[in-house]
Amino acid sequence: LTRRELGQKFALAGHKISAEEWAVLLMLWQEDGRLPSKIADLTFRDRTTVTRLLDGMEKKQLIERRTDAEDRRRTRVFLTSNGQQLENVLKPIALLPNSAQ
Repeated sequence: LTRRELGQKFALAGHKISAEEWAVLLMLWQEDGRLPSKIADLTFRDRTTVTRLLDGMEKKQLIERRTDAEDRRRTRVFLTSNGQQLENVLKPIALLPNSAQ
């Protein structure tokens, strides 16, 4: 129910952000450049699900994947400027009480 309500709040404000995408954005706002495996662990999702989620976020131009500078076998996830700017927009929406929609 909470995930659905959060998605509805964002939709009413004109943002197509799912609760799952919101969780990833929160992780990246805390620490940009995380490994996809770390995002999976922190969001309690399996790696395949996170990969699909990141694919969609990349298409929305919220994140970008870059090769790790120290280990080319690894990829890190970074916010785009669009993803960074959403922090100041989405956090207040998420904190609105449900009746304030």
